[in-house]
Amino acid sequence: MFKYSNEPLAESLIFIALIAFSGYAFSFGLNGIFLLDDYHNIGPAIIDSFSISQLIQVVTNNHSGVFGRPISVLSFSLTGLAHGDGVWGFKYHNILIHMLLGIVVYCTTKRLLNLLSDWPDRNYQIALMTTAVWLFHPLQVSTVMYAVQRMTQLSALFSILAILIFLRGLQASQNNKKVIYYFVLFPISLLLSVLSKENGVLTLVYIGVIILAVLCASTEASLSIKRNLIRNRCDKSFIILFILLPMIIGAIGFTIKYESILDYSSRPFNLWQRLMAQIDFLFLYINQLIMPRLSSMGLFFDDIPIPTQLTYLRAAKLFVLSILVIGGIVALKRGKAIIGMGILFYFAGHLLESTVIPLELAFEHRNYLPSLGLFLVISYSFVHFCHKKKQILILPTIWITMLLTLLFFRLDYWSDEYNWIRTNLAYHPKSERTQLEYISALSRAGEEKLKIQKLDEARQLLPEKLSFHIKKLVENCKGNDSEENTEIFGIIYELLLNKPLTTIGFNHLGEFVNHVLVNECQSSSLTQAYIMVGAAMERQANAKPDSAKYGYLSVLKAKLEVSRGENEKAFSLYKDGFNLTGKPHFLLWGVKALLGKPKTRNKGLEVLEEIEAGKYFNPSLQQNRLDNLRKKINVNDFNFLL
Repeated sequence: MFKYSNEPLAESLIFIALIAFSGYAFSFGLNGIFLLDDYHNIGPAIIDSFSISQLIQVVTNNHSGVFGRPISVLSFSLTGLAHGDGVWGFKYHNILIHMLLGIVVYCTTKRLLNLLSDWPDRNYQIALMTTAVWLFHPLQVSTVMYAVQRMTQLSALFSILAILIFLRGLQASQNNKKVIYYFVLFPISLLLSVLSKENGVLTLVYIGVIILAVLCASTEASLSIKRNLIRNRCDKSFIILFILLPMIIGAIGFTIKYESILDYSSRPFNLWQRLMAQIDFLFLYINQLIMPRLSSMGLFFDDIPIPTQLTYLRAAKLFVLSILVIGGIVALKRGKAIIGMGILFYFAGHLLESTVIPLELAFEHRNYLPSLGLFLVISYSFVHFCHKKKQILILPTIWITMLLTLLFFRLDYWSDEYNWIRTNLAYHPKSERTQLEYISALSRAGEEKLKIQKLDEARQLLPEKLSFHIKKLVENCKGNDSEENTEIFGIIYELLLNKPLTTIGFNHLGEFVNHVLVNECQSSSLTQAYIMVGAAMERQANAKPDSAKYGYLSVLKAKLEVSRGENEKAFSLYKDGFNLTGKPHFLLWGVKALLGKPKTRNKGLEVLEEIEAGKYFNPSLQQNRLDNLRKKINVNDFNFLL
């Protein structure tokens, strides 16, 4: 790479080869599997034929994130139309997006280097190496090959496009061009990024880091930009409107809503434990980006114990991370704009997912875009030292070769369901989610005897995990082993009373309740389900009764109340569920509960009229459901399936 002169043809050929080879490499993982959130997000997005009304219905009824991530959901629908509901098409389109991102990453990196680097003759080499490392790093596999993480990919794509547009605006010589870049194209890209995944808002922080780098740089190009930032009205208006104002609004919003934002009631960890864990995981991420090891990679990290204190080792890790951040700031002050910007860019990318917000503790895809900052620093350093001492060229060669080797190894086991499971179990044997994936795979393969055996082993290995005990109870629905069920029920009851109900636990509790409601569980009674949900609600009420988790539990209990004939109680619970979660269909279920009994039917009709009048939510959001409900009422059909 370093022997080529700065000729456009050589640069273009190398760049095209990198993009093409990245597509070829990742194609080895095309025949993989759906995992975890794939089913929840992709399944409902599949439509039979192209229809604008169906697309609108699908896009506006997703419940992921704050805004429903409509751009990502739309892309899932389009993939389904093009390739069906099989996994191949979704991974194929993820690879295409990864390749497209490689193009945008190269263009953005080169423009940054032209603005901030003191070595203009080496910029294309640094940009090519940065793009190559970003494209081929094995850590990217768990983003590109995990179908639902197209959300992360699309958010990254529009985020980096927004940065590129900002740089074009920054360097535009005419005000009319600046207006187009700043106030037309930039907000569109920013909005698309946020509507793909909420961490798109970090685009504004990335740009803030870039502006700091420009102000601290001493290159000829940056000096010209600095003068414009001070004098040009467009530049100043953009910074006020898109950097300072959002930061002020965000700070005010966080201050007002901090209690709901920092709601840890549904997590098995608290704020302090999460912060301790993020020290470990950020340190792990950086290690994996620089010297990756397959044994410490994985999709799930739920087998790692939740930390409870700041140990000496953790304090040392915190010290190293702090030195890196301080080093980035010092590098900016000393005019090493690329080094400082790259380091701060990486940490800026973790401000949402690796700080105080009570998300899952760790996922590799959180490094997808932020890793670009570290790779830019590494590439910049390698090119600089290799120009000074040619013999050092062997180091980046060995490093990139290692990355490629690990990439193909990792793609190999992501391309096959059992290889993926066996590898993850080998590396993370106590991962609840990996064990559940294995049990589900055995179920799909019809290996009933082996499935029960592995389920029992998982219960012994991880006795504190509610999901395995409930899954065993569901399995026993097919028989009538009352003695074993009584024992399992006791374990579940104690866990529900004494441990926070996780999302996985809630999903399995809901699965069990649904089995009981449709009379598919001869060995368990409605009363047992009622007691289990009641125990979960009692624990949640003691922790945080006004949380969304309590709302979802209220809905589960409401379903049971309908089966017990207590339809008015059910409506009250459904209404609580609506108030706490904001899901309008829960209130409609409550109306159905009232309409289902003659003595509460008038009240149901009254509430329905209030809904149609817009008292509770915008009725157009649920127009199809409301129309269908009215049709049934008009023909006196009150046999509702909730």
